[in-house]
Amino acid sequence: MSTFLGICLLILPLICFDIYSNHEFDLSLSDNLKKWKWAKYFAIMLVLAYVVYLLIYGHSYVVAGAYETRIYIEDWVQYYLVPGLCLASVIYSKPVGYFFGDNSSELGSSMKEDVAFTLGLLWLLFFTWQIFLESL
Repeated sequence: MSTFLGICLLILPLICFDIYSNHEFDLSLSDNLKKWKWAKYFAIMLVLAYVVYLLIYGHSYVVAGAYETRIYIEDWVQYYLVPGLCLASVIYSKPVGYFFGDNSSELGSSMKEDVAFTLGLLWLLFFTWQIFLESL
């Protein structure tokens, strides 16, 4: 049950940015996947592998450790919400880029989209590998 709630927490940023992208920019999911298509597919596959890893080893082993049984809110944020935010930043890079500041020029908004994608992918790689290495 706790793994299901964690996966819901992982999906929550994706739902929020999808609604924001549809409402503000009239972009569907396929529109958001056009730029950097294969890197976005790689990020999705990485998160799917991460979810399968959590399902195989169990939430309590990965989050709380092998010898602890208590689960803290920081663990939920680190192990579920942060990878969800990173994946949302990778997939919905255009809407996330608009949170970085003034978008008066097209060049500035395109650069912010690139920055949002790059930071999201780097942080996603960092957090997933950190979790894989911690559980070894």
